[in-house]
Amino acid sequence: METRDIVNAPEVKKTIVERSQKRNDDPEITQWLEKKFFEFVIKQFNPVFHVNSVSAWKICQLPQPIPTWFLKKLEQQPESQMLYVDPLHEQILALEKPILEFFNSRLKSNLKGKFMKMTYDQVLEAWHKDHEVMKKRLEKGKWDSNENALTDILTVSTGRFVEINAMGQLLRQELAFESRYMQHCLGQFDHLKDLTGGYAEFYVTQKEQGIFRYFSLRDKLNKPHVTISLEWDGEDWCIEQIKGKQNEVPVKKYADDVLLFLNLIQPKNNQNSDCARMGILYQPELVAESEPNDESNEIKVEAKIKTASTEKPYFYFYELDNEVQVEGIVMHDPNLMELCDKQSKVLQWMMIATKREEFILEPQSQLIEQVKAFTDVAFDQRKLNIPLEFAEKKSMHILIHLILLPFYLVFLALAVLSQIPLVGWIFKILMVIFAIPAMPFLKSNADPRKRWALATGDLIYARNKISHDDVDSLQLDDFKNDEAKFKKHLDQLLKLENDSQIERLTSIEYFFKDYFYVGDFHGWYDLNKHERPYYRDVLVYAHIQKIVTMRLLHQFDYIKEDEAWQYILASAQIIQDCCESWKQMGQYYAQGREIDLIIKHSDHQSYDKSARYEVDRYLESSSCNWKSVDWHLELFPELKRSRLQNDLITQQNHSNAIVVGASS
Repeated sequence: METRDIVNAPEVKKTIVERSQKRNDDPEITQWLEKKFFEFVIKQFNPVFHVNSVSAWKICQLPQPIPTWFLKKLEQQPESQMLYVDPLHEQILALEKPILEFFNSRLKSNLKGKFMKMTYDQVLEAWHKDHEVMKKRLEKGKWDSNENALTDILTVSTGRFVEINAMGQLLRQELAFESRYMQHCLGQFDHLKDLTGGYAEFYVTQKEQGIFRYFSLRDKLNKPHVTISLEWDGEDWCIEQIKGKQNEVPVKKYADDVLLFLNLIQPKNNQNSDCARMGILYQPELVAESEPNDESNEIKVEAKIKTASTEKPYFYFYELDNEVQVEGIVMHDPNLMELCDKQSKVLQWMMIATKREEFILEPQSQLIEQVKAFTDVAFDQRKLNIPLEFAEKKSMHILIHLILLPFYLVFLALAVLSQIPLVGWIFKILMVIFAIPAMPFLKSNADPRKRWALATGDLIYARNKISHDDVDSLQLDDFKNDEAKFKKHLDQLLKLENDSQIERLTSIEYFFKDYFYVGDFHGWYDLNKHERPYYRDVLVYAHIQKIVTMRLLHQFDYIKEDEAWQYILASAQIIQDCCESWKQMGQYYAQGREIDLIIKHSDHQSYDKSARYEVDRYLESSSCNWKSVDWHLELFPELKRSRLQNDLITQQNHSNAIVVGASS
């Protein structure tokens, strides 16, 4: 496999070696990690982050000033695939564990001295084979538990936590008993008669040297269900592993008891992946990650205050009051979605947008319920079916236009005079005064919901000099007058590379049927790690783009108007759920656009940040639609009415059933 261009390769190697030396690994193990494991990480480890711009270098917090070799390579090879690997990523730590188990079990075998001949894949394969053999041998070593080897730590709802405190042969017997039920390697000895050798030899040694502590969750019959090991790092006891049967995540029914245990013992988390997979956070880490870089970061300041005020360092991530923090944690580990008992609207939209709608417990709105039903059916049968009832548009009678003609002319004159420096403000005041009598007639006749949905794309229209003044029509003269340009733009939005009509129609079909899918989190973790959670930005930017795409599809007769509005208003509702104001929507759009440019590996040294400045300019402009459109406008009153009608019918049927039952 071709070696990838990892920009921080020396730091990755240094961190791997330092971690091994801190553990006091055998020198031959350290040597293998330095060469073989490092090679594996450089060639194959994912996730990685593409570093193809100066801004990306800064995001990864790589050394400053930016080295000349990097700038030169950007200039000479703008399409090169330079990558960043986080040397402290929890997945790297998880990958090391089976390697360490295997090598430590072979330190007294003939294999020692030959470690360097094995690749990472060969070691991992040998580890898996060992575990398969262990499973077959489990019943042969039926050692019983001995209460003299145990110390009671905590009584919980499912039983009790005990610490295995014995030494010598009693320790070996208790570890063998633990492994027989748990089917992991903690007590797997090569020689079952005298309990020596094998993986367990390493764990016995670590315990007797005071480096490891072992705890077990036992039920009333003393049967183990969770094994927890702690490791001394020189300063504190840290979580080494939390395992259920066969090294899997503990069953959910034991999670509350594990949480109680952790808050009693209070070990340091040390970025433990087992803890994260259970949805358990360590608050001191959260405080550290939430340190504000500037005074404006209110979310991070709030997180620091909240987490620092509690005495219990461990808690479930979904217990956080801040929805944005929960979203960021889920972004970092999408598998945690299935553990979310408290789900906000945005989190549920994230589940739908990443094709994890099966984790939605109770839809937070009627629209989410509708969209979930849309995504649940077979892909080729998906069709959005939301009832919309728009009021008929009334046009102003021509006689009223004639009556208002003088007002139009005076308005035009005052508008011109208002541009005069220094005294222009006088004419602006006159414009307002003069307009008061005509305001009832000049009131916008645009449908408010349609206008709201289409106004989400105003920044795009303004940048491309497309008319966007008070419109509620999907079709625009600008699209019609420059058809070739906007058809090409439609192809870009649909990610088409040629003008094949068949390919276009196929892509459009997938666009409709996969409309609410936005993208997964893979490869984006670095952005989330170094900055605030950004998936709201991604959702807002994506759905603004979808609305623009839908307008173009209708403009060129690929979709009927009534069907187009269903999708457009659904996107508008997602945008409204993600933001609190038009200004915030503009900011999220700008940030989402920048993220999109980074992920597409922009070949510019500094990606385009113009959208963030366009938001402020647009809000200051006289043609800004956002000033006159109520952000909190209800976009789907039909769904609310439908729900009320269904509730009334249900209540009526229930009442009828009671009457019938009473009469019988």
